[in-house]
Amino acid sequence: MFNPPDYSKSSNFLNPKLGPWTFVLYLHRRKILDSLLENLPHLKGTLLDVGCGNKPYRSLIDCKEYVGVDIASSPHLSENFDKVFDGLHLPFADESFDSIICTEVIEHCIDPDMLFKEMSRVLKMGGYAFITAPMFIEHHEIPYDLRRLTYYGMKQLSEENGFTVKAIEDRGSIFCVLISSIYLVLSQLISKRPFSDILLWIVFPFTYFLYKIDAVRKRDPPILSLGWQMLIAKNYN
Repeated sequence: MFNPPDYSKSSNFLNPKLGPWTFVLYLHRRKILDSLLENLPHLKGTLLDVGCGNKPYRSLIDCKEYVGVDIASSPHLSENFDKVFDGLHLPFADESFDSIICTEVIEHCIDPDMLFKEMSRVLKMGGYAFITAPMFIEHHEIPYDLRRLTYYGMKQLSEENGFTVKAIEDRGSIFCVLISSIYLVLSQLISKRPFSDILLWIVFPFTYFLYKIDAVRKRDPPILSLGWQMLIAKNYN
């Protein structure tokens, strides 16, 4: 019998599994991981992990110093935090960091504009920030799931706070959104096992086919996506 994995473990971020029970999680975390790996050369020096949680990507990043900051009410282990903050004001001096990562945090932020301002403030001129956010996903970490950002919302937040957008990558297009919708509907209709296990195996080949179609039918940016991965650089004055 299948045992659900602990989704907070670093292994589930660094090696996401594609299967009937983990398909939607895979669609999010695989894209984040691939984009992060592609942008590792920009993440160096003294690095700040905003909303660090359990620091799942720490082992991938070769930097001089890795500093994690999170809020006191975070569901993750507080012993992994180097600093605690109020979710708005970063407790660091101006231009303290060479690079920043902020993964799957913005949707939980009380004031995203203020957080972008703060990230710009503590980042050195020319430094890079790697930021990710979901767009189509179920409510999570309730009640601290506050918003969704579009491609254009991510771009606007960056440019209005002193950043140049280097790249915004999608997390799949409409077929990936359809896959996520199918699994979400099924989870609400049938939750008892073994019926749910059987149903997941039945729909898996069909959803896998949709996944392959999504990979070849591209529109930039897509009209709808599961989320975004963005690389930005702080402008020189």
